Amino acid sequence: MSDILLIGIGNISRGDDGIGWLFADEMELYFGQSVTVLKEFQLVVEDALKITEFDTVIFVDASENKLENGFEFRKVEAPHVIKTEFTSHAQTPENIIFLASDLFQNKNDAYLMEISGQDWELGEDLSEYGRQNLHHAMMYFKKWLVENMNLQLSAISESG
Repeated sequence: MSDILLIGIGNISRGDDGIGWLFADEMELYFGQSVTVLKEFQLVVEDALKITEFDTVIFVDASENKLENGFEFRKVEAPHVIKTEFTSHAQTPENIIFLASDLFQNKNDAYLMEISGQDWELGEDLSEYGRQNLHHAMMYFKKWLVENMNLQLSAISESG
């Protein structure tokens, strides 16, 4: 198992909501066994246990926010108090980090890659806006992984 977990959040059948999954697929292709990839429709409380096996966790999700450069990559800190949700589904990365810390005394580095999208309808393909933002976010993140995590691109990606 790798030291890095990347969780792509979304739904590929709902337009730009599939950005997180497409990002995850690309990173798995480029970094092979160096990054463990999961794709989920939404974060759930059980993810708090999953992340305890990794030193670094990266959450990737599409956003309705219009972000500068089309994406934002930031460190996620565990809050002092969990944000109350009325359901165990649709948790935030901050809640998952909090639960892992509180329940399992887990301390890992966590990041969120938030990528701007605009079309969310069932059966839609990625919008051109979402596709461009996804591309820019992936280029930035590949460079970040190589520089900050000392990862190498996989042989598969270098030949393709």
